Amino acid sequence: MQADLAQAQVDAATAQVEQAKAALEGAQMQLDNTEVKAPFDGVVVVKMMHESENVGPGVPVVRIVNQSRLRLKMNVPEAHFGEVDLGITVLTSVDGYPGRTFTGQVARKVPAIDSRSRTFIVEAVLQNPEGLLAEGMFCRAELAVSYTHLTLPTKRIV
Repeated sequence: MQADLAQAQVDAATAQVEQAKAALEGAQMQLDNTEVKAPFDGVVVVKMMHESENVGPGVPVVRIVNQSRLRLKMNVPEAHFGEVDLGITVLTSVDGYPGRTFTGQVARKVPAIDSRSRTFIVEAVLQNPEGLLAEGMFCRAELAVSYTHLTLPTKRIV
């Protein structure tokens, strides 16, 4: 009878160990889900949540910017549509760094013309290895097209 009682206690203790293991596994999964990772390197520029706030899937918690490469959207006059090719060099300057030039390449042309301004949008990728340029800065851009330089109005870096 004592052996049966001891075996029952062992079985109960084994069941408690299994429950504890399951609880630990569940807690570990919850802990793993608290870590937020971005698929790229960058800098957190805006925190949208506070530490310890509960959030559901798909809810943004921070805004991250990769400043090593920035996009510049430019409005190019219709007359130069055919002259702007992907990959051509874009030279930019910003007031914050007088005398410095930043380079990039045309990465995208939007083939739809804005009927009011008679311009089309061209996107360039600016190289920013030193991190001097920041999202939201205004810059002047020049494109080398048809053996001349096309100077565009000041635009905001995005």
